[in-house]
Amino acid sequence: MTMSKMLFSIYAEKFSNAADLMSEINRQLRGTLLDMQYITAFYLIYNQSDKTLSYSNAGHTRPLYYKSSKNQIVALDSFGWFIGISDDTDYEEKKINVAEGDRLFLYTDGITEAKNREGEDFGEIRLARFLKENLDLHGKDFCDKLLETVNNYADGTEINDDIAFLNIEF
Repeated sequence: MTMSKMLFSIYAEKFSNAADLMSEINRQLRGTLLDMQYITAFYLIYNQSDKTLSYSNAGHTRPLYYKSSKNQIVALDSFGWFIGISDDTDYEEKKINVAEGDRLFLYTDGITEAKNREGEDFGEIRLARFLKENLDLHGKDFCDKLLETVNNYADGTEINDDIAFLNIEF
């Protein structure tokens, strides 16, 4: 993990294409990771001048993006295997236009895989619904409400994975 963070820091400034950066990180780590080790990652580049997000995914959970103009949540998909799985891995870069009022939500699968007493996952659909229903919340209030919602859903069931997220408001 530390090595991958270091590599992203070193190479980020050298690449203007998110997919090319993922390919380089994969190339650098492929010989370092053990056979069954891999890394998931989602990398994005925000271009403030043309108000676009370019992104590439290496097997990470799909970030959710709220488009205010359409009052719609979209999952940011792009093709890419886990980092470290194969030498011949291609990564896809996609772009999305950004507007005022939009939100980008990045998260770990600890949120969507939190289970209730019946063993059902919180899931991506429930998370998207939460985002759409809580657009009036910002900052700490948003974060606190999401954690409360996930914990209430789990209803005392142990959450076995980390929960981390980043909510970016444009």
